[in-house]
Amino acid sequence: MKGIRIKKLLCLNFMVFGFLSFFPQPISADFYVIPVKTKSMPPVKTVQVDCNAGQTINSALLKANPGDTIIVQGTCNETLTLISPNHDRLKIDGLDTAIIDGGGQNVIAINSAQGVTINGLTVQNGNDGIIGNGGAAFTLENVTVLPRSCMN
Repeated sequence: MKGIRIKKLLCLNFMVFGFLSFFPQPISADFYVIPVKTKSMPPVKTVQVDCNAGQTINSALLKANPGDTIIVQGTCNETLTLISPNHDRLKIDGLDTAIIDGGGQNVIAINSAQGVTINGLTVQNGNDGIIGNGGAAFTLENVTVLPRSCMN
């Protein structure tokens, strides 16, 4: 791997016969900047899920990478589990109209995932609506959670 050479003139004080020189001496020094290869992140993508057309959020989650956005439409009869690191910084956006119905199960479990945003959807018919475990960090924006008792 080839580096970039930078030549720099420095003025340094030196020890002369045990005494510090009060007159800085110019010296020439070479510095090398070596580029480091980093692991490239997959590109961030937006995936559309229409539950009324038979699509599922879970199928989108299987293919999701950190930072992706899942746009949800319709009523989704499923439960979701978001895990780190696959779902870190994931955004699920229901555009203020989508519904996730848990059918009596825990509807959304966020396990250790960081930076998750859930926006604009209704979570209903769940034993528990949204659960964060293992140091999960998430934001809820315009989310309505309806307990099972409201559904009967």
